[in-house]
Amino acid sequence: LQRFLPLSRALMISGYGFRSDFFHLPLIFLFPKIFGQEEVRRVGWWALFLMIPMAILMAIQFESPPDSFINRTVGLGDAEQITAGGGKIRPPGTFSFISGAVFYVSGCAAFLLYGVITRGSYRSWLLYLSGLGVTLAVFVSGSRSLALSVALVIAALAFILLVRPSGVNRFGRILVLAVILGTVVLKVPIVREGMSVLSDRFSASAEAEDKTVTEGLIERTLSGFTESFIITRNAPLFGWGLGVGTNAAARSFGRPAFLLGENEWSRIIYESGPILGVAFILWRIALTAYLGFRSVQAIRQTELLPWLVFAAGFVAILNGQLGQPTILGFAVVLNGLCLAALTPNESREAPPKEIPKKQIMRGRSIYAEQLHGRAEQIE
Repeated sequence: LQRFLPLSRALMISGYGFRSDFFHLPLIFLFPKIFGQEEVRRVGWWALFLMIPMAILMAIQFESPPDSFINRTVGLGDAEQITAGGGKIRPPGTFSFISGAVFYVSGCAAFLLYGVITRGSYRSWLLYLSGLGVTLAVFVSGSRSLALSVALVIAALAFILLVRPSGVNRFGRILVLAVILGTVVLKVPIVREGMSVLSDRFSASAEAEDKTVTEGLIERTLSGFTESFIITRNAPLFGWGLGVGTNAAARSFGRPAFLLGENEWSRIIYESGPILGVAFILWRIALTAYLGFRSVQAIRQTELLPWLVFAAGFVAILNGQLGQPTILGFAVVLNGLCLAALTPNESREAPPKEIPKKQIMRGRSIYAEQLHGRAEQIE
């Protein structure tokens, strides 16, 4: 990078790339050292509770004009949030971009379904209100990624029914809750408008690619994995350097777009080269497979929370854009919570108790010391 930038800026970009790829990921393995299943459930309680005002905020952002103060972007410049069509933006909630809302809402969907199928985990009022919040957020998001992420969590519930039907003791309540939520939410005008915008997005994308909606979604999903191996021969042996494909590098070069492409695996190959880049991709695949395998094992032991949280977060660790801080944060937190949910509270190692030091009385003779020491050993 020294051919294009001053040394200080080149070091900054490389440091940002190291931070994105390596600095935060070890935190995933610290979660089970500190959290157990009970702490993960508490995190879920707060996530569901905060989903209620989050959904209200997203609805206000959806109804407000793109240039409204509530839709201002980071830095308060002239830029606006990405649009969803029909003069609406994709509401990010309290996050800087819609990607934050994607992982937050899908994570809440995981805790919501866990609360519905597990007796006594959360109060009914919290489940009903947060369920309304998740449903409202999906419809007003204008984001196909958010809708598909929540659909993945629902598919994870279907997998639980296949693997261990007896593990779901309140499936009937899910149906009742779904009917109630559907009846209430679909009567709200803003939801109908959001459904129309979201439907138009799916249809417009399919028409632009001259494919059906299903074909377009499948091709878009697969391209995120296959494109990186097509461009492998175009990358230098050891890449262009860590961080070059991130937004930070783009700003350093004065460009508003990604320098090496938006696809995460392509960024890794271009930055680190076909040898180290593929090795890092394989490591992420292996970590995803490990978490998935452990979560499936937990289902057989009637522990359903790890699998649902895994469904909400595995995309972030597998193919998420780690150069984007919000996605990196959710990749660490959701997968760390998944690993912590596999750890029963009673199985965590208790901190070692401090062994009291032996007190020796001053002025005691050698004979007395031997005598009292022998008596302590006998006791």
